[in-house]
Amino acid sequence: MNRAFSLYLDFLRAGAALVVFLTHGRFTWFSQGITWLPSLGHEMVIIFFVLSGYVIAQSTGKGGKDGKVYASDRLSRLYSVVIPALLLTVCLDQAGSRIAPALYADLMAPDHYLIRIGLAGLFVQQCWTLSSIPGSNAPFWSLAYEFWYYALFGLFSFCRRPLWLFLGTLAWVALLGWKIPLLLPVWLLGCGAFWLGQRRPLSPATGGIVALGSGTAFLASALGYVSLPGAEPHWVAQAPLFFSGHVAVDLQMGLLMAAHLYGMSAWLSASQSDPTGTLPARAIRFIANRSFTLYLIHLPVLAFVRAVIPFDGKSDLQVALVMGLAGTFILLIAGPIEHSRFYLRRHLDRLLGVVRPVKGG
Repeated sequence: MNRAFSLYLDFLRAGAALVVFLTHGRFTWFSQGITWLPSLGHEMVIIFFVLSGYVIAQSTGKGGKDGKVYASDRLSRLYSVVIPALLLTVCLDQAGSRIAPALYADLMAPDHYLIRIGLAGLFVQQCWTLSSIPGSNAPFWSLAYEFWYYALFGLFSFCRRPLWLFLGTLAWVALLGWKIPLLLPVWLLGCGAFWLGQRRPLSPATGGIVALGSGTAFLASALGYVSLPGAEPHWVAQAPLFFSGHVAVDLQMGLLMAAHLYGMSAWLSASQSDPTGTLPARAIRFIANRSFTLYLIHLPVLAFVRAVIPFDGKSDLQVALVMGLAGTFILLIAGPIEHSRFYLRRHLDRLLGVVRPVKGG
């Protein structure tokens, strides 16, 4: 992967996280439905799923990894942000609900608060008929999908005994039910885009055409200019499938995004430029390196800001200023949170008996 394509992946990651942040600023409890903000939260999660599959396939395909290294990498990546995000959610929810109880009554389920936090910490909040939200932090639903995709990918990548592979897969399905497996193909499309790019790479010119066509189709569909088969204009997550209820469209969107990555990897493979030192590249990296934290804590922060700062939700300027304040706060605290990944990974390495090669040795 050259630097230009790596930067493009960071651009997608940073952009998707920012769009989710802006989408939740559109909610009527925050801004009373200001229309200039986008409404593309679910579509951005599809981008995250495809990107995740692509990056996991790419990093695992480098070689030199075993199951312990994979587990340490994935768990440290997740829990370094999940633990602070859940702790911050609890603190902000408890403080905010005392200041603005009516607001939080609309945002949070009234019962079993700590149980919901615990379920999210174990990534089981979407199993079977459950659709449990940890306090005000609705975006946590996607982690209950992604964690188990990591687990299944690791099982198939590193388990060498057919019986254990069969039993592990059976246990995976038995634990999760039907909702989470429904979106597994979307995640696997990202893996497929990487593997196809390695085995059947396109020419740069053809890659550019594929990337432009699929990317345009994805944006046109997300923005409502093109209606994919099965699309519902005002779809909302509800029982019995909740966030998997739009699976037919999600698969089509995932296919378009996977084709886009496949094409872009070929098109940018011809690039000899090194954009990493430019100001736009540094800005993209800055946000991308904080995008996981931005995604996981922005909604509790927005709820707390709504509770404590008096502003007119109908005023574009006031909404923009408050969202800018909230976003700046998140990006400032995200650096140390994201960096804790390496500290946690060292402890997990010791616990699991991981020995990593010394770089440059």
